[in-house]
Amino acid sequence: MAEEKGTRSNPPKDNKAEDGEKKMKQRGSPLFPSEGVITLRVDTNPKRKGSKSYDRFKYRNGMTVAQAIAQEGGPTYADLKWDSEHGFIAVNETPEMKAAYEAEQKAKSEKKAAKEAAKAEKAKLAAAKKEAAAADKKAKADAAAAKKPKEGEGSRASA
Repeated sequence: MAEEKGTRSNPPKDNKAEDGEKKMKQRGSPLFPSEGVITLRVDTNPKRKGSKSYDRFKYRNGMTVAQAIAQEGGPTYADLKWDSEHGFIAVNETPEMKAAYEAEQKAKSEKKAAKEAAKAEKAKLAAAKKEAAAADKKAKADAAAAKKPKEGEGSRASA
């Protein structure tokens, strides 16, 4: 067997641990450390049924990132990133992170409520404007009718 030689910048790879067992490659992500704990923020799978991402959404509260990634057909690091960015999961959620998330959700719901209230107010104003225009039209029609001489009155006045 040929002996592996390394260079100063590229030493030989040693895949054997001190006790002779193969080392497990530990993958990680700067955003999601392997020991990071996952917290679910949704009650049900938010993905579209039948999609591959729906099938990979295999999280449990309290599981680590390493456990989630190690599952057969489980989530990928890209799934973790997407799911955390969209509020489906949190990794290593601290009380400050949770408070910030809840404040963000509250702000979103308040913004939505304000937008709906503004839309309702706009519709109410449009209805009032339409009603005022109809009343104005009726008033003009009544005024025009009052100015017209009634039949028979115009001919008697000249006689």
